[in-house]
Amino acid sequence: MALINLNLNKKQIVLINKFLFLLFIIQLPVVAYKFSIQGFAEENIGTYAIKGGGLTTMIPIVAIAYMMAWYFLVKRSNWYIILSVCFILWGIVGQKVALLFLFPITFFCLYYILIIRNSGFHFVRDISLSTTILLMSAVVVAAFIYTEPRLNRERTIGGKIDFNYAFNNASKYTTSELPTDARFGAGRTATTKLAIKQLVNDGFNNFVFGYGPGAMTPSVLNKSNRYDSRLWKISGSYGITGLVYIWIEYGVFAVFLFCVLFLLFLKESWYCYNIELDPYWKSFAAGSIIFCLLNLFIFLTYNINPVADDTLLPVFYYVMAVIHILPVKD
Repeated sequence: MALINLNLNKKQIVLINKFLFLLFIIQLPVVAYKFSIQGFAEENIGTYAIKGGGLTTMIPIVAIAYMMAWYFLVKRSNWYIILSVCFILWGIVGQKVALLFLFPITFFCLYYILIIRNSGFHFVRDISLSTTILLMSAVVVAAFIYTEPRLNRERTIGGKIDFNYAFNNASKYTTSELPTDARFGAGRTATTKLAIKQLVNDGFNNFVFGYGPGAMTPSVLNKSNRYDSRLWKISGSYGITGLVYIWIEYGVFAVFLFCVLFLLFLKESWYCYNIELDPYWKSFAAGSIIFCLLNLFIFLTYNINPVADDTLLPVFYYVMAVIHILPVKD
């Protein structure tokens, strides 16, 4: 809201964008340093003070989206390619299994937005580019399998590359339940199913309005039972998505409103991409389309960062504010 009301000109907004770009780039040497100390690990995050590697799933994709947009629409600088490869490597050394699927999907989405949507379909060119993207995706996926013990039969870094085993294991990881008790959630699919079942069983009021703000927040006053007793099977799971978090605290209408919000942002970004003539802002809108799609996907299926994060979430709302005020004056 502040950005919208400040009436900044293009030069001022571009300066802010450059600052944010620098913040993204600074993460790379920090990740490289952490990797040199601890090897492949989810703790290979950047400079931000947050526990866990949840943002490792998002930051590389966001960075790649904007850099590829700048590369194809603004300036064919090899630095954008080099930095994009570095962000892919960050995802690999950060051992985020979700990127096994998200990187290839992102590559093809960018191909459609930046190539086909921008200049139309050309058979020879697009067959060549599609083949290149497929090969690049295969190399990236193979690197994940080789370096991630959860994705190879040997259960070690440097294991055999078996695509079928890796995808089956990734699916089991997502849908798994705790081996000791099927009533407890573990994987994201299992936790979502358990949460919906709990909401249905507890009646109309909880299903529609949730259990109230803070229901998923552990209490520091009660050491023996830190969560709402109805939710402790869910709250202890690592598979809590944004959908589960918002639905349990605020109800199904809040989930619907967040989905609508992300879709409205997506619609506005898509509209700006289609009408914008300035290459810089067109590329900005293209990257923002991927940012919106990623936030919606992560919210529904992966974690709570799109609704409860103080690192990347402010950047997202800044981006959407810029999209809202486009075109900006010089």
